[in-house]
Amino acid sequence: MPNRFATYTIADIVGQPLADNEAEDGFSLLPFLRGKSSADAAHSPIIHHTFRGFFAIRDTD
Repeated sequence: MPNRFATYTIADIVGQPLADNEAEDGFSLLPFLRGKSSADAAHSPIIHHTFRGFFAIRDTD
């Protein structure tokens, strides 16, 4: 499985829209690469998981 952030970021750079079933929980890092702060980027919480089955939810609040 490709990295979901890389998928969104590369698609954003080249102007290629993604299908609804591609990298559903990813987002583009392009705004950050262009110098925008994290406060400028709105996104939903991110769910992290490990190969051992541990989960964590990261949110901006």
